[in-house]
Formats: sequence, structure tokens, C-alpha cells
Amino acid sequence: MLRHVVHVLTEQLKAENREEPLTSILAESFFALNALNPYGGSTSYQAVLGRQPACLPPIEDGHLVGS
Repeated sequence: MLRHVVHVLTEQLKAENREEPLTSILAESFFALNALNPYGGSTSYQAVLGRQPACLPPIEDGHLVGS
């Protein structure tokens, strides 16, 4: 999964004619995976920090609340 996210971000950067270091691309990829992929009803981000990132709505039972 990480490999796919890195490729998607790299292609998006190419489309926007931007360059970012690999460390930044990896950081964004890990954040996306940890904040958006629910396992057992919560994300890794929620398990470590006890909350959902402010930019995202709450997730319950693997689904967005209110959708």
C-alpha cells in the first residue's frame, strides 16, 4: 500500500511540475496511510494519538460518521 501511495504522490507532483525530496513524500504517504486506513474500527493515528486529525471527520466502525 505504501508503494502505491508513494507512486500516486510522485505522479501528482510530476503533473504539477513540482519536486519534493523523498523524505517529504514518505512522510505524507505514512500520514495518509495512518490517518485514513481503518483497522478494527479505528485508524493507527487514532490508536496512537487518541483522536482523528482535525482535517478529517470522525470515523466509526470503519465508516465516516454522517455518511
